[in-house]
Amino acid sequence: MATFADLATLLLTFFVLLLSFANMDVQNFRSALGSVREALGVQFEHPGDRLGLTTSIVELSKRESTDKLNEVEIQLADLIRKFVKKQNMADKVDVEVGNRGIIVRVKEFVLFNSGEAELRHEATKPLQAIATLCKELELPVWIEGHTDNSPISTVRFPSNWELSAARAVATLKFLSAQGGIDRAALSVAGYAETHPIAPNDTAEGRARNRRVEFLFVRPPEQSVQQFQEFEAKKERLRRLLEEHNGPIKEAEPPKPAESPEAPKPEDQAPAPSAAKKGPIF
Repeated sequence: MATFADLATLLLTFFVLLLSFANMDVQNFRSALGSVREALGVQFEHPGDRLGLTTSIVELSKRESTDKLNEVEIQLADLIRKFVKKQNMADKVDVEVGNRGIIVRVKEFVLFNSGEAELRHEATKPLQAIATLCKELELPVWIEGHTDNSPISTVRFPSNWELSAARAVATLKFLSAQGGIDRAALSVAGYAETHPIAPNDTAEGRARNRRVEFLFVRPPEQSVQQFQEFEAKKERLRRLLEEHNGPIKEAEPPKPAESPEAPKPEDQAPAPSAAKKGPIF
């Protein structure tokens, strides 16, 4: 009898426990679970109602490193602007931080005559400055040629695709031969008129769109080591500015003959075929 009584008591306890699980307050359970997650370092927007954004301490560390790397990248861009100003090229070169890295944008009239892909004599100084930056930053550089939407149709350049790509290649050859930059660190692309930075319905806008961009590519994986490397690059740029510690001159306006608003000879040419093309690499 004692054994049967013990068994009955255990069964009763078991069914009472099942009943308590069935009547559990789900909201209180979620809140309690959220408290446990918070204690373990899991991020959420409202306790118990959101899943953790990450459970990896490594991922949290990467986010912090990425934020720091972005800050250093902005500081690098500011140092490059100061270097450009020291070189008396502030009216010819723009610097900005984009989604892919630091962009150094050189206006067309600085490097090329309208509708041509041969470097002008005046292009030597800005390109030597770009070569100096390449050596100091030690990052992959994408050289990207851009045009406006004015059509061109010549034997050498049937369309703006060929013109933009030829300009990028000519620039790469100069950086390699005259600037001493390893070609393995350089890439080229021609985008024709497909990536405008200003409306093409005014002469000023078209002049801004005719350009060559040098993209110092951001590393695909941010880490503490890369953050330290960027800090070292920043210090090298600072030393470079100290070496060029002469007085900062006011930027000289471009000569009238070199004005970016000069009409392109290809404006008079018939429009090329409307067939859609991709970037030329």
